[in-house]
Amino acid sequence: MQTDKHPVYIFGKDQHGKFMFCNEPFAEASGVDSPANIIGKTDMRMCWRKQAHWYRKGDLATMAGDIWHGVREKQKHIDGVIYSIIVNKYPFFDKNHRIRGVIGSFTKLPLENINTTVMKATLKCEENKIYLGANFGNEYFTKREYDVFQQLLLSKSAKQIALVLNVSPRTVEAYVNKIKLKLQCGYKSDIVVTAVKFGLCLLETK
Repeated sequence: MQTDKHPVYIFGKDQHGKFMFCNEPFAEASGVDSPANIIGKTDMRMCWRKQAHWYRKGDLATMAGDIWHGVREKQKHIDGVIYSIIVNKYPFFDKNHRIRGVIGSFTKLPLENINTTVMKATLKCEENKIYLGANFGNEYFTKREYDVFQQLLLSKSAKQIALVLNVSPRTVEAYVNKIKLKLQCGYKSDIVVTAVKFGLCLLETK
């Protein structure tokens, strides 16, 4: 999971390349005061704007169905250093399974103890059960757990999710605890990191 020494930088963009959310390390690297202040901005407004054209190419390729996993890129951060990074991107779906953007992550090189054999899981929906794949002992989300999971990927709070799903915040927290257990996460903040790492942003329906 994420550590101060080797953080995972997480972000989400809509179809037009505008940021929908990011985590604290990503905001810090971009020079934005907080994750909330990156919403609506594009790569052209970031300190890495010289690489923005390439990043957009990756976004469009990902939304078109191409695989953008383990791609090595360059990125200039607010400290003025141009880092080598390893990027993973996945299409982001709405509740009707339509592509609405990309969710991704990157880590800086050099990396230690990279597990190159991690299996990228595609969520499979069968009879209202969304299976998580072999990485998680073939556990599955219920439809409601998956709804909560999708909202967590958007960095929504329990109160915000409760309003969207028309349930109580306590009910949302109960679902979050089940999701943590199934994804083998110790903390709520680990859910998005795990989702990006294992490709759980993908949903394959029959």
